Order: sequence, then C-alpha cells, then structure tokens
Amino acid sequence: MKNFYLLIALIIFVVVIWAIFCTQVFLNYAQAALIVYLLGILTGVLFMVRVIISKNAHNDNCKKQLEKVAINSDENSLKIETLENKIQSLEIALKKALEDKN
Repeated sequence: MKNFYLLIALIIFVVVIWAIFCTQVFLNYAQAALIVYLLGILTGVLFMVRVIISKNAHNDNCKKQLEKVAINSDENSLKIETLENKIQSLEIALKKALEDKN
C-alpha cells in the first residue's frame, strides 16, 4: 500500500511524457508546463496521502498500546485492593485470636 501511490504517480508521469513527446500532438510550452505542474501537484497529494495513512496506522498502534497499559494498571490496582482487604481481614483475625487467648 505504501508504494501503491508512488507507482500510480510514476505511471501518470510516464503517460504524460509519452503523450508530450511520442504522439503527433505537439504542445506549446505553456501547456507542457501546466501538465508538469499538475502532475507535480498530484504527486504531492499522493505522497501526503501515503504519509497520512502511515501516521494514522502509527496512531492506532499507540492507542492500542495505551489501552493495554491502562488495563494493566487497572488490574494492578485491583490486585492491590484485594491484598489490602486480605491484610485487614488477617489483622482482625489476629486481634480476635489474641483476645480469645487472653
């Protein structure tokens, strides 16, 4: 997909050059300059589309990574709460055991 847009731009460029130099239609300099200008604009647009698509893919990967980190931190906080509750219940059981012993 990355090279697809560059390939399209290259094909368009070759077709335009072929049309200018290899056919019986002769263009004046203004028309040839306009064609080259438009071809440059098209190539720039296709290049920027490729860049935007790759940036969006990179952003999606970063979002997925951040979601994984958030889920892991939530799981860790739940584990900490569970351990704190266990400690509290053990402290209560220890106090009751010491009271019953005395």
